[in-house]
Amino acid sequence: MTLRTTAILFTLLAGLGLWLFVCHKNAEITKALQQSAELKGKVLTLTQESQKRKDLADQAAHKVEDQDKTIATLKTKLSKIKRTEPSTTPNTEPVPAEEMADSLKDQIIDAQDKEIGTLKVEVTELRASLDLKDRALVESERRARGLEIALEAQRSLATSSKWIGRLQGFVIALGTKYVTTKIM
Repeated sequence: MTLRTTAILFTLLAGLGLWLFVCHKNAEITKALQQSAELKGKVLTLTQESQKRKDLADQAAHKVEDQDKTIATLKTKLSKIKRTEPSTTPNTEPVPAEEMADSLKDQIIDAQDKEIGTLKVEVTELRASLDLKDRALVESERRARGLEIALEAQRSLATSSKWIGRLQGFVIALGTKYVTTKIM
């Protein structure tokens, strides 16, 4: 084998190796970016679901506020009844304040039971919202790791491009040296 054949063979093998390396790195970059896009979609979906759950919890909180007002009103009525004496009219029997007070107490208890149920719903929705936020955070971390991999692959590709340029310069210099020695 002559020097010329060896140089050509070396150049072809080096070029083939570098081409395969570049193709591999490009595939790695593409895969990492695709995975990142998929994870971004998951994060967005989880965040939207979390927001829906938070909205449901906010609705429950508004119901609790309304029920608090109702309970406060009933308690006010109950305290007024306890302070008043039973009323009597000529044709009717006296209405005892205790019966009215018992009725109002039952209404207060019912309103408080409803409020407790609404608070349980609110707590459940807030927990679900937090769980979804946690899952979104995990997916976001995965996405960030995928982007780090893609960035590292791009840096590696840039470094290999420097070496490709250096190798090309070396091959051109060898070729020029060979041609100049043949001519002279």
